Amino acid sequence: MSAPAIPQDDFRERVVAAVRDAKQPIAFTGLAKSLKVKKANLEHLRAAVESAVGTGQLHRWPDRGKSQYFWHASPEQMAREEILTAVRDAKEPVTFTKLAKQVGPEAFRTALESAVGTGQVYRWPDRGKSQYFWHASPEQMARGAILTAAATKAVSKADLSRRAIQDKKLPGFSPQRVQALISVLVGEKQLQEVPAFAGASKLLVRTGDSQAYFNTARSFIKDKIRSAGFDPADFFTENSSPRDRLTTTQVDAAALILEAVRSLEPVKGVPVSTLRLRNYVANLSKQEFDTAALELRKKQEVFLSEHVDAYNISQDEKNLLIDGQDGTYYVAIAIR
Repeated sequence: MSAPAIPQDDFRERVVAAVRDAKQPIAFTGLAKSLKVKKANLEHLRAAVESAVGTGQLHRWPDRGKSQYFWHASPEQMAREEILTAVRDAKEPVTFTKLAKQVGPEAFRTALESAVGTGQVYRWPDRGKSQYFWHASPEQMARGAILTAAATKAVSKADLSRRAIQDKKLPGFSPQRVQALISVLVGEKQLQEVPAFAGASKLLVRTGDSQAYFNTARSFIKDKIRSAGFDPADFFTENSSPRDRLTTTQVDAAALILEAVRSLEPVKGVPVSTLRLRNYVANLSKQEFDTAALELRKKQEVFLSEHVDAYNISQDEKNLLIDGQDGTYYVAIAIR
């Protein structure tokens, strides 16, 4: 006697429900066991599964050995979610060898190409035979690293490239690739070439950032004075400006910041970067500067511009910003 027929529609719903309850892709044999399907009815089960796959209720996963696997989510969908989660949580570019094996190379490739195509994931320079990906654009990260490296002193193109790479935020970048991007930034006038202090070579600073050039000039002069056997402190004390001599007096930090913003803003109301302001009022400690800036905001005398991705910048970069004491960091100040 043959096995009694199982109502196909009802049975298919039971099959779909069982697969949806599974916490991971389930083998056909495991599905039969969970539904207590007898051997004589395995063909009914197979027909129900294939019908559900055809309507998109279930999805076929890569076989493991001789076993067929199914789940309610497609391999491409799960791969995409895993990829986006991985790159969002990663502190640096990552590779997906393990994930590609889990969901199958075709599903992985489809999901990754989709994420890259929509700008949710970016491909980074290969290392060896491995491909790397991250949530941040390699070009934008390189631009940021270059401009940060040029923020405090004037340096040559080669030195600037090395400093940007040493920040450890540009894995896989060669010095030549960074130098090519430096040339682009010079062309865009985000970097400015300035005369070196010996020979006909050029140094680079962020455009309009005279303080970085002054810092380098000061170091150059100090080295020359020391090589002559003199104390550089004598020279700089005699030639210091009234603003520099404020270090020996009690100053109103908030007033100094307001004065600095008014002096540096290109147009009234335009924000001035904290780096330029710190250099302008170098006599203020970081704590004095940050405390005064936050107090000015509390009194509604200034606007503070928040960094949009402070989680992914180094502590050295954070030290150049205003610490909001609540996990936020501010990059610029504008007078209200």
